[in-house]
Amino acid sequence: MMISALVLPRESDRKRAAFGRGSQARPMRFDLGRSALWTFVVLSAFGTGWGTTIKTENSVAADRTLDQAATLVELSDRSGGFCSIVGAADLELAEAFVRLGAFQVHLLCPEERICRQLRRKAAERAIADRISGQTYSGGALPYTDNLLNLVVVESSGIWSKQDAAAAAAELFRVSAPLGTILLRWSAADGGPGRAIADQLRKLGAEPLQANAALAGSWLCFRKPWPDGIDEWTHYLHGPDGNAVANDRVVGPPVHLQWVGPPLWLRSHESDSSISTVVTARGRIFYICDEAPISLRGPYPLPDKWSLIARDAFNGALLWKVPIRRWGWREWKPSWFTPRPGDFPLDIRKRLVAVGDRVYVTLGYDAPITELDARTGRILKTYDGTEHASEILYVDGTLITSAPVGEPLRLQVLAIDAATGRIRWRSQKVYRGTTVDYYRWTAMHGKVPVPKKIYPAPNLATDGKVIALIDGPQLVGLDFQSGRELWRADFPLDERDQTAGRIRSQGNLWNGTMILADGVVLHASPYKLAGFDATTGRLLWSQPKAYIGHLWYEWKEVFVVDGLVWTWDANLVREPLETPGGQDSARQKGRRRRKQTSLFPAFVNAYDLHTGELKKKVPLGPIFKTHHHHRCYRNKATVRYILASRRGTEFVDLNRGEHTVHNWVRSTCHVGMMPANGLQYVPPHPCQCYIEEKLSGFYALASDSADWKPESDSSASRLVRGPAYGEGRDGPAPDPDADWPTFRHDNRRSGATRASVGERAERVWQTSIGRKVSAPIAVADRVFVALVDEHGVVCLKADSGRHLWSYFVGGRIDSPPTYARGRLLFGSTDGWVYCLRASDGALVWRFRAAPAERLVGAFDQFESAWPVHGSVLVRDDTVYFVAGRSSELDGGL
Repeated sequence: MMISALVLPRESDRKRAAFGRGSQARPMRFDLGRSALWTFVVLSAFGTGWGTTIKTENSVAADRTLDQAATLVELSDRSGGFCSIVGAADLELAEAFVRLGAFQVHLLCPEERICRQLRRKAAERAIADRISGQTYSGGALPYTDNLLNLVVVESSGIWSKQDAAAAAAELFRVSAPLGTILLRWSAADGGPGRAIADQLRKLGAEPLQANAALAGSWLCFRKPWPDGIDEWTHYLHGPDGNAVANDRVVGPPVHLQWVGPPLWLRSHESDSSISTVVTARGRIFYICDEAPISLRGPYPLPDKWSLIARDAFNGALLWKVPIRRWGWREWKPSWFTPRPGDFPLDIRKRLVAVGDRVYVTLGYDAPITELDARTGRILKTYDGTEHASEILYVDGTLITSAPVGEPLRLQVLAIDAATGRIRWRSQKVYRGTTVDYYRWTAMHGKVPVPKKIYPAPNLATDGKVIALIDGPQLVGLDFQSGRELWRADFPLDERDQTAGRIRSQGNLWNGTMILADGVVLHASPYKLAGFDATTGRLLWSQPKAYIGHLWYEWKEVFVVDGLVWTWDANLVREPLETPGGQDSARQKGRRRRKQTSLFPAFVNAYDLHTGELKKKVPLGPIFKTHHHHRCYRNKATVRYILASRRGTEFVDLNRGEHTVHNWVRSTCHVGMMPANGLQYVPPHPCQCYIEEKLSGFYALASDSADWKPESDSSASRLVRGPAYGEGRDGPAPDPDADWPTFRHDNRRSGATRASVGERAERVWQTSIGRKVSAPIAVADRVFVALVDEHGVVCLKADSGRHLWSYFVGGRIDSPPTYARGRLLFGSTDGWVYCLRASDGALVWRFRAAPAERLVGAFDQFESAWPVHGSVLVRDDTVYFVAGRSSELDGGL
């Protein structure tokens, strides 16, 4: 007889496939090699028939758990995200969630002993980068608001019945909008499960109908979408072109919600590494080049563009779809791109997300493609939409334009999104505009002319009329038929002909185009005008001011509650104080020039239908500063304009209580996105205001009215381990032979007086983790951190033999520090740990974070106040810093 180990398809696998990814998306990890989920099959050595299936008790239980997890995930309507299991006593359900999709799981364990066991099991099963945990005995849940897509309460006995209201409020608070709350329950359960469920209903949680597999054992709820937050489905919020979110939660940034990659964009001198960003139904989508940074230029090195989907409330990676023909090679001969122009300005309008669907061109000249927003699976490609330049979506209809003929003209198309049928093509073709494309050439000299940049129609629609640009005129099309309704001359100011040293030749600028309440709004650098959307009749006009160094200022027009907001045309010029440091050094040896700042003193509100001035809000000195406006358009909510003169200036439209946040700035040409109650800030490649630069893709939250830290003392933050109070019996490091800390010593010199031979030979090699930190070495021991798997490992220096390991609640981003027989390190879980170096026993751990509050960070749970792994020890005192920024969550 011959015994082989095979994996057989099971019901749970079929359920998994039902909500799995397409072949073009990031594949799910489903590693059975370490999971006790093998099925053993006996095959006859003398035949080809199947033998008898033998299942162990453990594998049968694992199958049941996987089936149950698949049903729970299917009920949640999420293919990935952040999950918490409250009252976790084993690893099986958590492991099943990890195997089924892109889930990060955090365990809240009733005892420290159980927590340590589960962390170690996760490491043994090679899933410690997907599962973390800590102890929890009731009270506030250790998560920031709206973080979790799936909350599973395995045991509600952690609360009393008297705690039901508080427990339900916490479960509701930490669940993301559209997140799922699952309470394990039985009729014989005398615990608070039913009472918590009743309280969830009172809070507005929607009961979910459990199927037969869950009925009687789980109570299921979904957190509804809150009234006060809004999506951002198109580049300028919606198809109407009005870059205003109906969001009353977005406000001045105070807290971190999540941070993710990329840390940096590829180059300041080339096209932006992020092309556009949108969000719908709790997911965020963006087109990004993930090739190595600082390698752009005249090199034959490929870009690496993808359409990426993340959870909008925790940043968890959901899927990626590659985009093969994108980037500067598709439209120009040179990689060099000065900030203002010579790239397709309407490329940011190539991505739309609505509900559970995404519409995108997966290539610069590719047709429009529809994808499943949950999985990234391609559902259909729309024939006849090749070279589409802009995409709008309204009530099941896609509106786009495609270049035709020679010279290039634009034809507008309407497409049934469900069937792909082209409903109509415009009978006429239109010139669009290219004014504002070639600014740098005009301002600063010759650069290679782009070879294939299509005219921009600047489409906008309200579902009744489609407005666009046709050279020097505005045009209105009937939404239902594509018939041309009207065309109108725009009242250009004479100065519009040469603004920014660009010769417009009478053509309109690719600026504001908004349809709101029967009015078409368009802006040039020096004029703002409103037209009747039905007839094209000019209703009113107002002057605007063009400020050369505020490149995008003239495009800023926002409609809020029937008022048209834009900057006052009367500008103020005031002297600036010459700063010290770098600017002063530049002035040495030459005559200083008096610097001034030119800026608007007011933001004005005009009546949408008459153009009458209704309100003026003073701006004070918030725009009085050096340098230029950020290289992207501003956005707004119904409460604020998020201006970007320096970083982010929150212009308060109601009370005039403006705030300035120079440390928050975004991707060139794309800008920020206020949506989902958060301020989304893609990374930027600039060194401007480098002292407080945020590195990474950030989602920032305003001050929370719901989360309140529980009061505690320094004593309660100190946890003593079994080795606490024992003497320090370890050897002191030899400065000439050992390497006891990161970069050798407290000066981080990276140098030692030890001598090594000229020829190095490998003595041993061992595999211990996916991502390993730099090592430290003392006497006969080597210590390393397993960065993403939350562990510290001790090896024998002469053989590489594993001596011990210790696992904690978060990443350890750098090597530990050795001091007098102790090993000390920090973790992104917000704690500092001290172990006995000889055997890894815990001496003590101290919570450096001021409170237990977990956020999303690079696809894992981390404290809002992480601690770097390499702490500094001097004279028996440990020094460390907890936090991410001086400006977030109370600082460092």
